Formats: sequence, structure tokens, C-alpha cells
Amino acid sequence: QVLRSGEASGRLAESLAQNADFEANQLTLQTDLIAEWLPRLIYFAVIAWLGYSLVVGSVSRLSL
Repeated sequence: QVLRSGEASGRLAESLAQNADFEANQLTLQTDLIAEWLPRLIYFAVIAWLGYSLVVGSVSRLSL
């Protein structure tokens, strides 16, 4: 669709450049979002694992 509209208007190069800029910005936003949330998810997983270990350890000690 970008090709057709750019070709029809006589501005194919500008249309492609604009589309490429848009896609690059979208990729940058997605990369930033992953870079922001991935450490948080890893920290949560570690804390959940530690909490689980504490609970299971406490329950097994009570069983003895």
C-alpha cells in the first residue's frame, strides 16, 4: 500500500523513507520496553523463587 500510494503521488522515495522511519521508531520503542521490563521480570522470578524456598523450608521443618 505504501508503494502504491507513493508511486501514485510521484513521491515513492519519500514514502519509503517515511515508512522506514516509522518502522525504526516502532522497533526502538519495543526494544526500550523490553529493556525496561526484562530486568523487572527476572527480579520478580528470583524473589518468587526465594519466597517459595522459604515457605517450603519452613513447612518441612514444621513437619519434623
